[in-house]
Amino acid sequence: MSFTSDLVPVRSQPMSNLERYMVGTGALYLGLGLGMVCTAPQLLLLVSHVDELGWTDVGLARVLGLSVAIIGMLYIVGGRTGGTAFALSTVVERLVVVAVLTGLWSVGELPGLATFLFCALNLTLLGGALWVWRSERPPSVTRPDAIPVDSKPGHRSGLC
Repeated sequence: MSFTSDLVPVRSQPMSNLERYMVGTGALYLGLGLGMVCTAPQLLLLVSHVDELGWTDVGLARVLGLSVAIIGMLYIVGGRTGGTAFALSTVVERLVVVAVLTGLWSVGELPGLATFLFCALNLTLLGGALWVWRSERPPSVTRPDAIPVDSKPGHRSGLC
């Protein structure tokens, strides 16, 4: 096998809704990250309350954008693997991101608008992933120790 065929394998079966959701989320992150790389100065002036930017501010914003784009690429590849565990791990990751961003905002390390936008995006995508995952799960199976119900309404077998 070649590197490319191992990286992007040809699938024999169609992708599930959860896999498509993860690939779509990855494409969104990839686009947002590349947009951050290209528009770092304008984006920083929009979300922060400073009059002028230093070269390190713009450079760090571009590195952040590159990181978001790489995360997007990993989401795309992870979504194509067909693993539910990957999709559910992003739910936990998003909760951690929201908690850390909120903590940094509360001590004055992040501007409010940027924190709100990132937290809103993460919570929205978290809810979407949970919703798609729950909608694809088979109906819950009856517990083995549950009392079976007879065909007569209101009558349970095994009771006096």
